[in-house]
Amino acid sequence: GDLQLGARYAFLVRPRDLIFGDLSVELPTGPWKQLDHEGDINDPGLQTGSGTYDFVAALQYARSFAGSHDDPGELGPRSEIFVAGSARRNGESDLHYRIGDDSGLSAGWRGRWAGRATWSVQVNTRWIGRDDYKGEDVPSTGSTSVNLTPGVRFSAGDGGLAFSAHVQ
Repeated sequence: GDLQLGARYAFLVRPRDLIFGDLSVELPTGPWKQLDHEGDINDPGLQTGSGTYDFVAALQYARSFAGSHDDPGELGPRSEIFVAGSARRNGESDLHYRIGDDSGLSAGWRGRWAGRATWSVQVNTRWIGRDDYKGEDVPSTGSTSVNLTPGVRFSAGDGGLAFSAHVQ
């Protein structure tokens, strides 16, 4: 597929607060003119590369709470809330095809409540624009979705093996 190069910068690093951002560029290094069984160029969504230069930006904020069950002002022992947003701007290939831009917003909570178990819940929204071919919208492309995702993670130890399960 294509190669994505990026940088991450922490704007704020405090014991309870973290804000960081990412900027990336995706380079058209993967094949994107592969042929189907009839000898025509395959659907862009089935190619391993895009043939375009694409740009991605993201920003995330997290706040930790190190309270206890006895402290009603805190969310719980070793818990965290977070919000994250991202935007992707896709370029146009020399075949005059442009995959729809993509953006998202997520917010959620996670916390360790019992031993090595971590519980989480998050809301994820995603907006994908319609693809464009020669200046015209491509039917059956683009979408808007909102998902509620609860999850649980069990850890074997600090820095060790972990099992995660999430349901959308």
